[in-house]
Amino acid sequence: MRETLPPGFEVLRRERGREWVRQNSVLLGTSEDTLGRLTVAVITDIITVAGHEVALSATKKEADDVVEAAAVLVARLVR
Repeated sequence: MRETLPPGFEVLRRERGREWVRQNSVLLGTSEDTLGRLTVAVITDIITVAGHEVALSATKKEADDVVEAAAVLVARLVR
């Protein structure tokens, strides 16, 4: 079954996503070039997915493992 979204929802979601990445770029002090924007977008996505995974974790240990894995991935990107 396909979800029906209100008209213009996708455009609004993309715009908000871009703004979220822009704000994170400022906070992280990254460059505004393509590599900087893409790096921040990937870090933002890692954090978002990790948050979802933590919320779905059955135990604190599982949640801690997710956080640790996300930290490893982010560290690899910022080297």
